[in-house]
Amino acid sequence: VDTILLNKEIKLEELLANINTEEANNSTDIALKNKYGVKNNLNVTDRIPFSSAKKCSITEIDNVKYYLGALEYITDKKITDYLELTKYIEKGYRIITLSRDSINNKIEVLAFIIIKDNIRKSAGDTLRYFKEQGVDIKIVSGDNPVTVSNILRQLEFDGYDKYIEGKDLPKDYKELIKVAKEKVVFGRMTPNQKQMVIKALKEDSTVAMIGDGVNDILGLKEADCGIALGSGVQAAKSASEVVLTTSDFSVLPEIVNEGRRVVNNIKRVASMYLIKTTYSLLLSLLSIVLSYEYPFYPIQLSLISAICVGIPSFFLALEPNYTKVEKDFIIKVFRNALPNGITVVLNIFVVIMFCGVFGQSFEDYRLVIVALTGFITLRLLYTICKPLNLWRNILLIFCSISFFELLILLPDLFLVSKFDILSIAFIAVLGFVDTYIIDFLEQLYDYIINKVRGIINERKEKRKEKNKLA
Repeated sequence: VDTILLNKEIKLEELLANINTEEANNSTDIALKNKYGVKNNLNVTDRIPFSSAKKCSITEIDNVKYYLGALEYITDKKITDYLELTKYIEKGYRIITLSRDSINNKIEVLAFIIIKDNIRKSAGDTLRYFKEQGVDIKIVSGDNPVTVSNILRQLEFDGYDKYIEGKDLPKDYKELIKVAKEKVVFGRMTPNQKQMVIKALKEDSTVAMIGDGVNDILGLKEADCGIALGSGVQAAKSASEVVLTTSDFSVLPEIVNEGRRVVNNIKRVASMYLIKTTYSLLLSLLSIVLSYEYPFYPIQLSLISAICVGIPSFFLALEPNYTKVEKDFIIKVFRNALPNGITVVLNIFVVIMFCGVFGQSFEDYRLVIVALTGFITLRLLYTICKPLNLWRNILLIFCSISFFELLILLPDLFLVSKFDILSIAFIAVLGFVDTYIIDFLEQLYDYIINKVRGIINERKEKRKEKNKLA
């Protein structure tokens, strides 16, 4: 954008062209090469490339060392000490300092190169999306925190004024955790400091980090999910779980939504599959204990699995579902599966006892257990389809009609007897009772889980108290 020359005797453009190299390829290097080019007409005797630790590159020309990078790391001065830089700082421009060794081992500031980072049009929308989703965003950067703060101010980002410089981070880890939560912008950060901030944030949050440079590798590895830009260095991409090939983080909302759709839909349909696992396990044990044959024929289980589970779960898994993923995935899945699976077993046990007491043939009542098992599975389908819409209503009605219609029309295929008044009455009574049994078992499940959680939390509190006393 501009240059501010403090030493009028130097040839700034020629110096910068000789400091530039073809190998350097970060965004700052590319901007400088585009502006000043690359030359080799001066006597360059040594080069030390830019590193995140020292925040500058060193080029020795005619036995004089030239420093290009962050003023605070090259000298003992701050950018705010130069009034001519104020207007650029307020605009969020980056300020690169060119300095050299002078007499008495002092560093002479020669010039400032003003660079503007172009804000992507989608940046504001992306940041707002994550704020709406309850995600805390932290900017951890190697740039001056004031510069980063002013860029965020242009985006009207909340907390843009809560910044801290890397050298001011507390050494105590507990204090670091507190600062990591409070601050939004972390500037002039070294790779190790980035890693420590990520580690502190992980104490009570799930953390994802986006980076593209060598200086981001430690942070990317420390984060729960490392996200690298496709234009970044290979090492950063290798250390990350996700690589954005477009180098545009505006695609992250789509990634989050896709992840939510998969997890939410799996959680929704997993309980339907686990019903069969639950009652199959319990029925196997029951058959062994009672020395009784397994109550289902394979063709009957195929009907239940296909119509009541397979077809609806296929369509539900494809449905958009972008609500925030909740914790306790397994607990919530089993809350649906266990009560329903246990109820299926209770139904079969009642039918077996009925046949034994009244001397009835179990074959005549297979229709009852098949119909009730399908009813319970369809009842769960109704539960997980809430809130109902037109599409879910159609799916629910189609599966319900198809299941009972196949039982009525093709009893011989599914090895069941035909519907009669007694079987219909049996199904109606047990089906009515089943709804109350399932509700009771769900409440019992919630009570047990809450009790277990209470015990676990109580133990955690006792451990915390012991640690405090220690």
